[in-house]
Amino acid sequence: MSRAEWRQRWFRISRRNGSELVEGIVCGAFGIRLEERRRPVWTVTHLPSDRRATPGGGSFTNLELAKEFAVRLLGMADWNNIDRDAANKQLGSQVVAIWNELIARDVATTFANRYGVDPQRLLNMTNTAARRRRS
Repeated sequence: MSRAEWRQRWFRISRRNGSELVEGIVCGAFGIRLEERRRPVWTVTHLPSDRRATPGGGSFTNLELAKEFAVRLLGMADWNNIDRDAANKQLGSQVVAIWNELIARDVATTFANRYGVDPQRLLNMTNTAARRRRS
């Protein structure tokens, strides 16, 4: 999917005690909705399974990063015809790598906006520290 087409739609999400119909935006096999917590966050749902698509049930503070996560996943498999548990085994490490990259940008941007710091500088510092730990 070269250009993602997002549209308003209702979709189901899994809850511990069943499922719930929520409003959000949808593109392909993924839906995104705003969830009110201590601070509002965007969650990504795999529509065929009604389950959260992010590792560990994570979420984004930035809608554009949530969209980027979903669009990058769309290119990896036919998510409408794949069992999510099988996808975790086959694609899990790739999904986690995309998640790690985007959540680092999300955290850096949120921190930078709050404290007036350049987000790219924070990401560069984090990447440098990670390289030092690996060596």
